[in-house]
Amino acid sequence: MLPVAWAGESQSLRAQGEQLRWQGDVDAAVVLLRQARARAVSNVEAVQAGTSLGAALLQARRLDDAEEALLAAYRAAADAPARAAAALELGNLALMRKQPQQAHTYYSEVATSGGTGPLALAARLNLARLAPVSGRVELLVALLPEVDRLLPDPPARAHLLLHAGQVAAESGAAALPLAQVAMERARALARPDPASRTHIAALEGLAQVHEAQGRWDDALRLGETALDAARPAPVRPLQDLLLAIEWRQARGWRQRGRSDLALAAAMRAVDHAQAIRPDMPIEQVDGRSTYQAVLQPLFELFVDLQLGAIDALPPARQAVALTRVREAVEAMRQSEMQDFLGDRCTVEEADAARLEPGAVALYPILLSDRVELLVQTRDSLSRVTRSVAREEVIAAARALASALRSGQDNYVGPARRLYDWLLRPVEGDLVGMHTLVVVPDGPLRLVPFAALNDGERPLLQRIALGTVTGMSMTDAGRPRTGRPTTLLAGVALPGPVVEKLALSDVLRSAPVARSVAGRAPMLASRTSRSAARALGEREAEAMRRDLALPGVRDEVIAIAALTGGKVLLDGAFTVNAFEREAEGGDYRLVHIASHGVFGGSAETSYILAFDDLLGINRLQSVLRSDKLQQSPIDLLTLSACETAEGNDRAPLGIAGAAMRARARSVLGTLWPVDDDAARQLMEGFYRGLAHGGQSKAVALRDAQLELLRQPATRHPYFWAPFSLIGNWR
Repeated sequence: MLPVAWAGESQSLRAQGEQLRWQGDVDAAVVLLRQARARAVSNVEAVQAGTSLGAALLQARRLDDAEEALLAAYRAAADAPARAAAALELGNLALMRKQPQQAHTYYSEVATSGGTGPLALAARLNLARLAPVSGRVELLVALLPEVDRLLPDPPARAHLLLHAGQVAAESGAAALPLAQVAMERARALARPDPASRTHIAALEGLAQVHEAQGRWDDALRLGETALDAARPAPVRPLQDLLLAIEWRQARGWRQRGRSDLALAAAMRAVDHAQAIRPDMPIEQVDGRSTYQAVLQPLFELFVDLQLGAIDALPPARQAVALTRVREAVEAMRQSEMQDFLGDRCTVEEADAARLEPGAVALYPILLSDRVELLVQTRDSLSRVTRSVAREEVIAAARALASALRSGQDNYVGPARRLYDWLLRPVEGDLVGMHTLVVVPDGPLRLVPFAALNDGERPLLQRIALGTVTGMSMTDAGRPRTGRPTTLLAGVALPGPVVEKLALSDVLRSAPVARSVAGRAPMLASRTSRSAARALGEREAEAMRRDLALPGVRDEVIAIAALTGGKVLLDGAFTVNAFEREAEGGDYRLVHIASHGVFGGSAETSYILAFDDLLGINRLQSVLRSDKLQQSPIDLLTLSACETAEGNDRAPLGIAGAAMRARARSVLGTLWPVDDDAARQLMEGFYRGLAHGGQSKAVALRDAQLELLRQPATRHPYFWAPFSLIGNWR
């Protein structure tokens, strides 16, 4: 039986929840506001609590839950003020969802019906934010006096002035003086409670304005004042502000030549970022990625400063500092994958810091003026520095990737330069090792390290290779023993999927690759002529012929003979049939031989089944059966899939597909693969797994070496695109 609510209980819970929300403790606020809504004894109380709950959920970036709560309150509101309160938050929701017209509609409703109170003023402020940058200053200049005149409550006035200052700060250099005025007035109003969020946010906002004006001494002074003000307050509710302040302090002290103070501030900023990273939104209110706008530049600054100072430390502290650098790099890789997938929950940490004997991990870190190489073995972590500009390394990586992708013979120069920068300095660490695991940085993901050349031979001939997006996202344990059970799905001649492909949005954002005579051009180049419109019968048949992969049938049959298992070929490989089979089986190996493209995000990454497109988000739902969750897939192979040319993030799609499928590792290709070479390599790879008892990295290397030995497939175009990502054992 539900407890009976006492009079005023809902209002009391709502007041406590609102206080927590303004302090920044959103999770606790949501709990109390849910209770406030449940204990409401009248429609008025329910609407008020529902609106506050929706606002808190919005602050937590739980947009679907926020919409449900706010729409319910909006529809149930019996008077104009209550409806306006919900409409204001619905406008904020629309803004977060990049729906400016809908946001404008809600804000206009509040501005015209909300009278002259805080709601109407907040709506007008948000309408100013939606206005073109050239017109914002005029709107803000007219609005600020009304905030002072119409709002007698200092906290409410301070909050709106702070908001106005933030809008002005985002409106270009001409609006910075106005931003400073608004922030100064907000600071003065909030000064009686110096540890309050509003006061500290005003100080942070003023520091932001001074940074934008190049007034670093003033920015640093205000940052120190904000940090002093925050010391008596609980850290957690202010941690996002403390992150912004410390990061600015780090930039300021570095600009002033105080690397020691810059490193200390950057270290504190990283600690704040690590603490709140699981709760940070994937995308900020202004549409920028949190990873690209905040986390990547912060972590890169810390890594640069820490490595620059490490030689001056005693040996014991050097080891600790190197560990912190590796942890920061891992945090960057996790955040980038979360950003790519648009989901923080899919990327899980694994306890994989220790490698097995004979394996060595290499972290190439590209900084503006140098390359830092972290080398991790089972028992040690070391570092080597090469003085080469980041842009020079990136240019060589892109040149090599382009030459290999198009089958040109001018790949040797960039392959040697990259070897000299990235591998020659650590050759001693490879002696006696059987597997090199690379944790690539940015454009280096486009490069198959197996093709890097020491001047005499490719790296493939020296050591087996694997790639991981991050060691902290990789289960490095041994695979299950015993004969593997395999699910093999392939499309040699596509069916109704060609219609879905022609109408799909994903093609419109996929780049077009250059075709190599006699070799498979990129999927997008085959289909872009008919994208975004229905196909006639002749066009559909022509597209099917263009997308035919005759070698897939032989590939699937040959692998089935080696591993056994269930085969879904052509018409049998529908999305529904694949889903039923995956849910009913306990498969260790899942092999998909079909066209696919991995673009710059999960939304532009997909695989072709016979009847429909299988996006990597859909792949997660297909491979989410209880059996597969309890016994994760050891290997997901994506044969004939490819990454979008020139897109540094596209290889993340291969790793992302494995994460979505809860697979420990994935074998994919960086560019379109020759049909016959792919069949030969896959047969050799699975033969090594099934009968040789080899690790996945060694089995792949042996299969690649077979192609390298044959004159017709000696060029790395044929053997280098195959990339093993994740567990290499």
